[in-house]
Amino acid sequence: MRRTEEILKLVSWGQTLLILLGVPFWIISMGCVYLGWAIATRQILPDVWILVAMLITSVFISGSTFAYNDYADRDIDRMNMRKKGSLLVWGVIRPPVVLGLAVALAVAGILMSIFINIAFTALMGVCILLSVIYSNPHIKLKGRGGWDLAVNMFGIGVILPLAGWSVARPVGDFPIFYLPSIAFGIGTLYLLTTLADRKIDMAAGVESVVVRLGTQNSIMLGFAMLVLTTFSLVIIGLFNYLVPWRIMRLLWPPMVFQWLVYYLFVIRGKASYGNIIYAIITLAAIYIADTGIFLLFFCGVLPVP
Repeated sequence: MRRTEEILKLVSWGQTLLILLGVPFWIISMGCVYLGWAIATRQILPDVWILVAMLITSVFISGSTFAYNDYADRDIDRMNMRKKGSLLVWGVIRPPVVLGLAVALAVAGILMSIFINIAFTALMGVCILLSVIYSNPHIKLKGRGGWDLAVNMFGIGVILPLAGWSVARPVGDFPIFYLPSIAFGIGTLYLLTTLADRKIDMAAGVESVVVRLGTQNSIMLGFAMLVLTTFSLVIIGLFNYLVPWRIMRLLWPPMVFQWLVYYLFVIRGKASYGNIIYAIITLAAIYIADTGIFLLFFCGVLPVP
C-alpha cells in the first residue's frame, strides 16, 4: 500500500511539472527557433549552439512563462480541466514556490543566453517581458481581447524565429516577409486554445480575444489567419523570395488541406472541446510536416522535382 501511495505521489508531481512548465508546448518554441536557424545556415543537422538555444527557449524561457502564468491564474485554473492535475491548483504547492521557480528559470535562461550572443540574449529578454505583461495581474494583456492574440503572434511567431536566426547570422539579415506565414499560423493555434477555454475565461471575467469577439467571429478570424498563412507563402514563392516557386508549388497544396480540417472540426463541428483539440493537433502536424519538407528542399537534402 505504501509503495502504491509513493508511486501515486510521484505521478502527481510529474503531472504537475508537465503542467507548470508547459512541456507539451515546448515543441512549438523549439520548432520556431530551429526553423530560423535552419534558414540562416541551410543545414538540417543542428550544431551545439542551436541545441543550446533550443534548450534555453523551451526549458528555461517557455518553462518560466508557463510557470508564471500558472502562478497568476491559480484561482482561475481550478475550473480548467487541463489543469485539474496540478498540485498548485489544489494548494499542495505554495504559490511563492512557483513564482520563485518562474524567476529562477528566467534568470538562468538569460545567463545561458549570454554565451550564445548579445542579440539572442536581447530577444530572450523580450520574451520574458512579454510573458510578464501577458500574465501579470496588474497589466494582464491575456485579459485584454486582441492584445493576448498579438502577444502570442509576436512572441512566438516573430521573436523565436529571429532568435534562431541570430544564433548564426545578424538579425537584420532575416528575410522579414517570411515571418507573416509563421505568425498567422501561431495566431490560428492560439485562437483555438482560447476557444477551448472560453467558458472558463467568461466565468472568471477574463476578456480574452474569444470572449470579446464571440465564438463565431473568433472561429472565422482563425480561419482567415489560416488562409493568410497559405497565401503569404504563395506570394513569397511567386516572387521567389526565400522560397523559390519551384519549391513552393509543391508545398502550398497540403496547406489548403488545413482549411478542410479547420472546417470539419471547428466550423462544422461547432468548436466543441474535443474537436478543437483534434484540430490543433492535426493543423500543427500538417504545418510541421510541410515545413520539414520545405527545409529538406531548401537545404539541398532532397532534389527539387
